[in-house]
Amino acid sequence: MPIPMLTRFTYGLTGDWTPALPPRAWTPIDETVGGRRISSAGVPATFVVRRDMLIELTLRFEEDEWAAALALIDYGQSGQAFRWYPDATLTDEGYDSAEVYLQTPSPGERFAPTRDGQYPRMFEVTIVLRGVGGILPFTPYYTT
Repeated sequence: MPIPMLTRFTYGLTGDWTPALPPRAWTPIDETVGGRRISSAGVPATFVVRRDMLIELTLRFEEDEWAAALALIDYGQSGQAFRWYPDATLTDEGYDSAEVYLQTPSPGERFAPTRDGQYPRMFEVTIVLRGVGGILPFTPYYTT
């Protein structure tokens, strides 16, 4: 298994944050916007408006980086897109990164960092990213 990679975010005109610690392995989420009804005869009817491919990402960072994490989340909650680099060492804006929206925590949603029990100076915050256009292809965390 390779060494876990650092992740990076760029946002706005000058926002650029690379957490000092690697994130936990991210997981894909598939979210469908639509609905389902069952008729009185028992026949299901569904409609799909959109299918989003999301990434759940648990950021890990030092306690003194909380202001930088909060700045990223504040920016994301404004509804503006930002760029996520799964591997901070790769800076190509095509294949090596994705333009994303912050899905959660959304505005009005309470969130707070948690502390690691073994390393109390480390914070963790879980965010969910949605690709611009709803598509965020899953990027493997562990590479061969």
